[in-house]
Amino acid sequence: MIFLNGKDIEILDAFEQSFKTYSNDIIRSSGKSLWADKSLIFDVYKNKPKLVEDILKAIEHKFKYMASIDNPASSLFKDYSEMLLAIIRLREVDGFDILQAGSSRALRLSKYIKSIDCSISKGNGSVKSFIRFDLNKPGSLINMSDLSYVVNVYLTGEKGANLIQVRDIE
Repeated sequence: MIFLNGKDIEILDAFEQSFKTYSNDIIRSSGKSLWADKSLIFDVYKNKPKLVEDILKAIEHKFKYMASIDNPASSLFKDYSEMLLAIIRLREVDGFDILQAGSSRALRLSKYIKSIDCSISKGNGSVKSFIRFDLNKPGSLINMSDLSYVVNVYLTGEKGANLIQVRDIE
């Protein structure tokens, strides 16, 4: 519904209402569309900035929970990470300061991501994203998924963030 026109306020209102009840389903099903339509996340933020903040809070809450369990679901983690990465793209917007690299919130999310990715890897799971990257991951992080690495680098502001490129979307 939202993906037909991210500028249509009535559609965004309906999306926002649905998010209040079905946040998990909305996040899991929306990430790919936010990447397929390059302007959609910007349109959503322009018209409904509180919705983006609500999505970010839901991601933070889910990651906190997933970091506290032994065997988190890799597909759930992937979907939430792809959504988070779409939100990180909003740093290009003047005034978007809710998720700046190195901020306490960003570092907290980074900590959760590293913990969850490690748990998935230890359980012989993997995180397979539809987003493909060109990157040079350090050898010490070879077991970390590319998606987790990219999101972590963007959150922490580590060197090399400007060298990461999205190669394609599958």
